[in-house]
Amino acid sequence: MTTPTLTGLETSTFNGVLTPPQVAALLNSLVEGAPFANSLTRAQTSTGRLAFPTVGPTGYAWLSELQQVPSVILNDQTLIVSVCKVAGILPVSAEMYADSSVNITQWVTGALAGSLSRDMDLGLLNGTGSPQPNGIIAQATAADRCVRKNLMTN
Repeated sequence: MTTPTLTGLETSTFNGVLTPPQVAALLNSLVEGAPFANSLTRAQTSTGRLAFPTVGPTGYAWLSELQQVPSVILNDQTLIVSVCKVAGILPVSAEMYADSSVNITQWVTGALAGSLSRDMDLGLLNGTGSPQPNGIIAQATAADRCVRKNLMTN
């Protein structure tokens, strides 16, 4: 029994271009189809990791004339985020790729948007860590409690 081979896109099909415009358009459409992911500001990295400094200054105060100005404590921290990838291979024939009557970007986007875009949002919100992202909801719990506590005491 022989295993059938798929004839379709190969590296030579892209003429040495890492991400052809059609592929970039498809990826952008998938992010745009994920409401939460699309609401985020995108950052680029060539190292696979990004550092986000955060601050929570305290110690400032309203002052009357001639009162001593207090020193502000910055309470700075750094959140280091690693890049995660959701991926899959969708076989596309060379004939389909070459057929100008088929809008392959629109077809593939429609086929994947409901699943990949949804999974992207779920991973960003509820991911459990490597290889998924660390979900934002699980990380925000401590900050949420602090905000509620401060609101209740003020």
